[in-house]
Amino acid sequence: MRRRLRAAARAGGDNLPDDECLSGMIRRWERDTNGMSERYRLHYCRAFGISYTEFSGSAPAGWPGQAGDLSVDELHREVTRLARDYVTGEPFALFTQMRRVREAMYSELNRKAWLRDQTDLCFLIGSLHSLMADAADALGGSDVAQDLARAGLGYALAIDHRPLAAQLRLNLAITALWSGLPLRAAELAKSGLAYLPSGPNAAQLQLIGARAAARLGDTRTALQLIEEARRTRELDYTDDLLAIGGEFGFSVASQHYFAGSALVELAGDENGAIGELSQAVELYRAGPLPGEHHSAFCELTARVDLAGVLARSGQLDAAVAAAGPVLACPPSRRVVSLPRRLHRVRAELAARPYRGSVQASEFDQQIELFCRETATALPVVLG
Repeated sequence: MRRRLRAAARAGGDNLPDDECLSGMIRRWERDTNGMSERYRLHYCRAFGISYTEFSGSAPAGWPGQAGDLSVDELHREVTRLARDYVTGEPFALFTQMRRVREAMYSELNRKAWLRDQTDLCFLIGSLHSLMADAADALGGSDVAQDLARAGLGYALAIDHRPLAAQLRLNLAITALWSGLPLRAAELAKSGLAYLPSGPNAAQLQLIGARAAARLGDTRTALQLIEEARRTRELDYTDDLLAIGGEFGFSVASQHYFAGSALVELAGDENGAIGELSQAVELYRAGPLPGEHHSAFCELTARVDLAGVLARSGQLDAAVAAAGPVLACPPSRRVVSLPRRLHRVRAELAARPYRGSVQASEFDQQIELFCRETATALPVVLG
């Protein structure tokens, strides 16, 4: 069983734990499958060559009924709505909506006899897993995010949808980066580019690779990937994920933000980082270009990164101004990456130039209060 699960996982682009750990999990599941995550259920289905419902014995509670019966077109509209609402909405509220829509998708998938309908549904399920992974990671559930992205990747590979496979690799790369695994993040970003060589989302993969390289101290690779991302974005490209837009797009503003955040990691290039991040903030403030959707979360994190590098450069007044809209953000719209990044701003405020500064002390206290409120507001369980 262990060998068959590993083979199924490899086909889906997943890596399983070591033999001892996996054997213990298999023994536990043979007694009771209730604790098995969707990630492993899909591997079992692939190993046995059966449907999700056949493996479970019955459809999970709430499939038909709670979400209602929706056509493929209606489900596509729901995914489009969720992808576009997510960039400015409340992550937890949208996560619960995504979960209900996913239930309807599973129900439809088990009823569809036509291969075209099944392929369309697999694309939508994989896309929704990407959105749910984004939301889970934003709320602090990195393990949940990884499971969701891996499950979604299984659907993408099953229908050979390369842009979707690249998107889910991007999900995994971002989660790895913020989990302190830059080498893994770089590997995942590079593997994603094998599925998507051009277009704005390919540029985003390159910039995640740049951020990972910068964290590893590889200045040359980081700068090279930032420049390659500029050229990649300029190539004429479109696909059905980009057509959905919202979280599946990558705006010009976000490109400057990602580039600037990579440069922040490189000591000695503060001016370059300030230039990129300032341009990102200005573009966010001006509003999206035609065909774009701006991410409110990216704007906030861009402001935090800008505040940090401005403080490092001795520009405290500008740093306080950059962080102002972030500290005023209501708790329901906050994501876990904001306190993480603000801790780096606090590290700059604790440096020698600001010791004894009343303004720096007051700024630090505002950040402390924000982080405490955010920790209380973020949900503990995603389900």
